[in-house]
Amino acid sequence: MTIFILQILNNFRSFTDLSVLVKGARVESKGGKTQPGCGSYFVKQMFRLFSDEKIERNIQQAIDQLKEAAGKESRNLNSEEMLENYYDLEKNKIAFTARIPKYESYSSQQILKFTRVITNVGGGLNASDGVFYCPEPGLYYFFVNIMSQSNHVHAVIHKNDRFVAYVFTGSSGHYKWKSGSNAVILELKRGDRVSVKSHSSFNFHSEATYFTGLKI
Repeated sequence: MTIFILQILNNFRSFTDLSVLVKGARVESKGGKTQPGCGSYFVKQMFRLFSDEKIERNIQQAIDQLKEAAGKESRNLNSEEMLENYYDLEKNKIAFTARIPKYESYSSQQILKFTRVITNVGGGLNASDGVFYCPEPGLYYFFVNIMSQSNHVHAVIHKNDRFVAYVFTGSSGHYKWKSGSNAVILELKRGDRVSVKSHSSFNFHSEATYFTGLKI
């Protein structure tokens, strides 16, 4: 719009020509009263264009301000969403470590009672029977370490009473306590159980027989 006005103004050779046109907007009648002249329409249109351009600038400024405000709000919402996602991750954390409470003997196929709880984030480990009950579906990592005075002691990791893996102790060395460990990754559904059972009748050391698991 500004370019259009400049093109019109460039048609005049001097400010004198322009002033003549503006003066032509008013002419005196015989009665001494002023009346619109031949240049009146052009002058009105020119001022209207200037006025429209000002309105357009104001509208554009308002639009720019709204865009800036919307951008800030969007950034704030993104931050809030990230914070909510963080809290969701915190709530979904599941991890535990527990050991048997005392040195004791277990019979064959008896579940080892990991009731001395060290960590139990998410509440998946049942502290009364030492069995992990899956609270949320996903992939889980489990680690089992056992220690006994007997040679070739082994325990069994079970998922829903089905065999998953053995945990063996060694027989070499002169130290009377033998230890062994194993780890597995299992895909679990809500309510699945993971437990550790003694394969035969053995005594287990309470300080070094433990069960660890976490959601990955």
